[in-house]
Amino acid sequence: MYIARRTGGGRGVYEIAGQTATGLRPADLIGREIIFEFSDGLIVPLGVLLTSQGGKPRLRLTDGSIHIQRQLAAILMLPKPRRDDNNWGEEYKVPSRERYVVDQMQLAFVNHTSATTQARVVPDVLNLKNAGGEWYIQVDDRLRNVEYLWSHTRRLPPRLRGLVSRHQELVTGGQPIGSECESVVSSVIQAVRQAGDPLVYLMSMLGEEEGIHTSDGYERVWKQIAQRRGQGPFRDALIQAYQETCQVTAFSGGQALEAA
Repeated sequence: MYIARRTGGGRGVYEIAGQTATGLRPADLIGREIIFEFSDGLIVPLGVLLTSQGGKPRLRLTDGSIHIQRQLAAILMLPKPRRDDNNWGEEYKVPSRERYVVDQMQLAFVNHTSATTQARVVPDVLNLKNAGGEWYIQVDDRLRNVEYLWSHTRRLPPRLRGLVSRHQELVTGGQPIGSECESVVSSVIQAVRQAGDPLVYLMSMLGEEEGIHTSDGYERVWKQIAQRRGQGPFRDALIQAYQETCQVTAFSGGQALEAA
C-alpha cells in the first residue's frame, strides 16, 4: 500500500492506493484518521482523515495543519516540497525548497482495528522528483540520522543547536506537524547556507574536526545515499518480464510493486 500524489487535477491532493500483503485495501480505511508510526516507536498524529471523493480514497486535513507530504518532509528535515510539478524552471541537483515534489510514500505496514477510528501507517520509502532527477529515500535510515543529530546538538554552533532542539520538540510533541516545523527547517538551511537538504551537511559537521564539507562534497554524499537514476525504466522492464507478479509473494498489484 502507498500514498500517492494525484497527477490529474486536484493540485496537491494525495490518495492511498494498492493493498497490503494481508489484503487490506484503502476502502477499508475510509473514515479513519491517518497517523504516522515510525519503526523506532515515534508516533505523529497528522490531523488527516481518509475520505471517499468520486470513489477515490483521498486524504483530507481536519485541523488546518499542513498537508501530509509537507509534514513528512518536515519530520525528516527535508526542504519544503511544492504541490505540483509544473514549470520547474532551473534544474537542481538536489531537492531544494519548493523545487521538488514528494511523488509517492511507500508504506511498510498498516495497522487498524475495528475498536479505533485510527489507522497507523509506517512510512517506508519516499520517492522525490524534480526537473533534475528522481530520488528514493529510506525513511528509517533518514529518521535515524535525524535522531542522531538531535542527540548531538551540543556539538553544533549555538544558533543551529537551538533550531535542531526546537525541531525535536515539534516532531516529538504528540501534535500534527505545522508550519513552524517547516520554518525551523528553512532556518536551518539558511543558517548553513545550503539551498538543498541540510541533513547530510549537518551530519558532516558532526564528523569533521575542521568544520564543514564543501558544497561539491555535500552533493556527492547526497547522490551516494539517495539518488537512483534509471529506476523507472528498470522497474518497467521487470514488471513486464514477470507479468506484474512479485516473485517472492505472488502478489499481483502492479502499481504497488517495487523493483530490486
